[in-house]
Amino acid sequence: YLFDSTDNVVVLPCGHTIHMDCLKEMQHHL
Repeated sequence: YLFDSTDNVVVLPCGHTIHMDCLKEMQHHL
């Protein structure tokens, strides 16, 4: 992985990696 992290990381279909917290934050704005 690109970075060492203990947080849950999701790999998006586009190839980007995103933290679960960031994903939840994004979903709130949709």
